Amino acid sequence: AGSTVTVKLPRAPIYSEGATGLINSANVTYVLANTPIAGTVRPYLDGQRMVVTTDWTIASATVTLVEAPATGSNLIFDYEYTV
Repeated sequence: AGSTVTVKLPRAPIYSEGATGLINSANVTYVLANTPIAGTVRPYLDGQRMVVTTDWTIASATVTLVEAPATGSNLIFDYEYTV
């Protein structure tokens, strides 16, 4: 019988990334610089952590918000990705 070897890939944390996309009271789509590891994305709008599915969804590196942030809002993302 063979043995199973588990290999953990290196992970890199990203903090306070401003994703690509306009914050203009109309845009709801933002693209992260890297494709995140599932379950690691934490978006913050004006300092408040947003709730997955209630406030936002993600597909690959594209985050879609349920409501567009107001012009002048601060939208940042924390996440991890595989190096």
